[in-house]
Amino acid sequence: MFTALALFCCAYLMGALPLAYWVGRLGYSLAVDDYGPGSVGPVKLLRLAGADAMLLAFLLESAKGVFIGCLATWFQVHETNCWVALLFLALGHGWSPVLFGRGGNVWVPLNGLLLWLAPDLGRLSVAVALSFLLLTRSPSLSASAAMAALLLFGSHLSTTVLMVLSVTAAAVFFQTWLIRCHQMPLSKI
Repeated sequence: MFTALALFCCAYLMGALPLAYWVGRLGYSLAVDDYGPGSVGPVKLLRLAGADAMLLAFLLESAKGVFIGCLATWFQVHETNCWVALLFLALGHGWSPVLFGRGGNVWVPLNGLLLWLAPDLGRLSVAVALSFLLLTRSPSLSASAAMAALLLFGSHLSTTVLMVLSVTAAAVFFQTWLIRCHQMPLSKI
């Protein structure tokens, strides 16, 4: 039980690290949260600093999820608790205390852990998110579409895992709603 609680805390704290923000701040002298609606993510870095910044931020943010998967494997945490860690990772990343409640797109680190836990669902999620990103140019809508696809095609998972995935999807949908409701009329991007 202690190992599961430690994993949850570690997932939340790892999610709360704003690596995309730090890539922009340290590598490109950009205050990424000053542009657009205030969220921080790889797509915003693509718009502000170019493809190399976006790729670095995407890989670092995804690595957070893979790291949590490695920890869970190392400490032999029960599979259900690994899925619950997915929710804590998403909450930490989406509403980071380091950025005073702001955060990045929840889907990126979440998909890193998903690729560790269920590689087929992780690949499906990447395909759906990238397709929607190309069509809509909206990272939040892409994340919502990827989460909807996971719920649709994840029916073979256990009931507990589906429930955790549903709550995590609700967090993604809530983040998308917040971004849509609080868009700035004129963006600096």
